[in-house]
Amino acid sequence: TKWYADNYEKDKTDSDSISSVISGAANITAVTEITQKTASQCGFDSPTATAEITMKDSSVVTVLVGGKSPDKSGTYLKIADSDSIYLVEDSVAEAFNISEQSFINQE
Repeated sequence: TKWYADNYEKDKTDSDSISSVISGAANITAVTEITQKTASQCGFDSPTATAEITMKDSSVVTVLVGGKSPDKSGTYLKIADSDSIYLVEDSVAEAFNISEQSFINQE
């Protein structure tokens, strides 16, 4: 499968970089569900990253990355239209915190 970045010529897009992010998003695993804190307390008033993922059925899921947990055990993550908040490993959250330029061939 070849992936392309919107607004860029296909030969300028780094398909492998996009594939890596998509693979990471498809395999998100929560460490734990957070039930004792509000979205505001977890940093969702000003998310550090927002990703819109279009599903096979054309529905769009918006993933929000919040702040790091106070004990540094992970980063908060939630689906925008859900009240559920999850703690995920920092590397999972960092996969969403990238710039569009990361998907463009630098050669």
